[in-house]
Parts: sequence; C-alpha cells; structure tokens
Amino acid sequence: HVSQSSEMSAAMNTAIGVFFGIFAEFFGSTANIQIKYSHKLEEKKPNLQQVPLFQRIRFRIACLLYAVNGVFNLISCIFASLNVLAPTSSFTIVLNAALAHFYFGEKLTKLGYFASLMIMVGSSISVIYGHSEKKTAFNLDELTSLVMNGGSIFF
Repeated sequence: HVSQSSEMSAAMNTAIGVFFGIFAEFFGSTANIQIKYSHKLEEKKPNLQQVPLFQRIRFRIACLLYAVNGVFNLISCIFASLNVLAPTSSFTIVLNAALAHFYFGEKLTKLGYFASLMIMVGSSISVIYGHSEKKTAFNLDELTSLVMNGGSIFF
C-alpha cells in the first residue's frame, strides 16, 4: 500500500512538472513572437518615429513573459526529472508555428501540419513512456541499449 501511494505521488509530481514545463514553453514562445512582432510594427514607421527596443511596450511584455517562463521552468524542474521535461521543449516549434500564423499570417503547408503533429505525438510518447523513477543511474552498456531501442530511435 505504501509503494502504491509512493508511485501515485511520483506520478502526480511528474504530471505537475510537465504541466509547468509545457506552460513555460508557451510563455517563452509568446515572448519570442512579441519581440519579432514589435520589430515588424516598428519597420512600418518612418525612421524618426521608430521607438527604441527597450522603450517598446511589447518588448517589456516579452521580458515579463521570459521571467514567467523562468519561474515555470524552475517549478517544473522541482516536480519532474529533466529526462521527462526535455521533450516538452519541442512544443516550442509547434507553438511558434501557431503563433506565427496568428501574428504574421504565415501559413503551414500540409507537410508542416504533419510535421507539427509528429512533434506533438513523439514528444507526448516520450513524456508518457520515456521515464521510470525506479532506475536513474545506468552504466555504459545499459545506456547504449536504451538509446538503441526502437522508441528512442523513433523519437
């Protein structure tokens, strides 16, 4: 009974960590897009009317979003191990594609949609099945065996 409770606690901690990790990626991607969009808005203005980067509202919003990103990343690392959190960073690619469509009108091709789907599926599989709390230290032979298995190569 204690072991089952411990496993539930570990699973809950991992879920909390992944939740904060995914939202950290969202805040970081949004900050990147805000800065790029700020540049785009300024380029449309005559040179004498352009505002320096550090004085732009969107830049300040981006800085705040980067701070939130850092806090959420810290919280995610408290609750989940890095080998579970690492695949969540690939969500940035999908988030950037979605935000670029919204802010810049960029269009994804069918291949782009397929690639985004594959990123989401691969990352989700890695997060769900890629880690066991039971063993976290491996010798070279064990590590080589893990890297060469089908799931790792697929990802």
